[in-house]
Amino acid sequence: MSLVYRKTQRMNTRLLCFLLGLPVTLYGLIEFGFPYRASFFPGEPRLATPGLISLGVRTAGSIGKGECRFAPEEDRHRAVHSSGAYITANIGCHGYIGSMIVVDRLHDRRYSNSRCNNYRHGFSELFGGGAWCWCPSPHFDFIDFSCETGLLFPLFEKDQHTAWGSRLALSVGIFDWITAGIGGNLLFLFDHPGIQHHVNVFLKADHFLQGFSFLFGLTYQAQKSSPPQAPSWRNTTLHILMEYDLAQETHPHLPHISFFYNHLLSGKGAYQKLSLMGVEIGIDF
Repeated sequence: MSLVYRKTQRMNTRLLCFLLGLPVTLYGLIEFGFPYRASFFPGEPRLATPGLISLGVRTAGSIGKGECRFAPEEDRHRAVHSSGAYITANIGCHGYIGSMIVVDRLHDRRYSNSRCNNYRHGFSELFGGGAWCWCPSPHFDFIDFSCETGLLFPLFEKDQHTAWGSRLALSVGIFDWITAGIGGNLLFLFDHPGIQHHVNVFLKADHFLQGFSFLFGLTYQAQKSSPPQAPSWRNTTLHILMEYDLAQETHPHLPHISFFYNHLLSGKGAYQKLSLMGVEIGIDF
């Protein structure tokens, strides 16, 4: 989240939230959950201005072992590399639209000729939504609320799900540097009827030391459907994130860099634990 935008919001919160109706967009995006790996942190509401455009890319690799269901019965060492990119643009005072693409490549580290080496998942997404900011009392820096909806499309032959999804997110700021929030996603799967739902909570120390921020969060996600085409599964992920914001008052369009670790605490489904560690770079202009 940009240092300049957040500082401006917090310094002028009680005056501007109602007089100017400052818009808010959402870093968080609607994503498919996958049973073989931890989920990504779904994001938080953030301050923005009309016409703001946000771009971001991320990459992550797995930590842990999983069993490849296409391989022989002996233990196999599954790994996954996940990449993604997004763009979000504000429209008017409270609206925004955007697009996202995510690609997972699964492979077996011990067997170079395994079918698992070329096993890929992925989806693209088109979404739109709206967001608002309130400053109800001197005890809160802000209360942000965001909602969005979108269509998700499969990228590869093995990805059989097209889906419609929606997301709600709420966050509260206190003491000029603490943000707490809750959110949830609901996805309706079309090709093999089913439902995915995600619930997340987080606590963030926002720009508490120069441009540094730290975040801890939890996400529970589950899929309910009819086997064998799309078996039901569930898992819980712990999110740990450190972000450094390069933006300054004199250079507001410099990027922010995040290093994250998504630890799969528990899960029931097709695969064993695959936690993720990676980096994300984003810019607002």
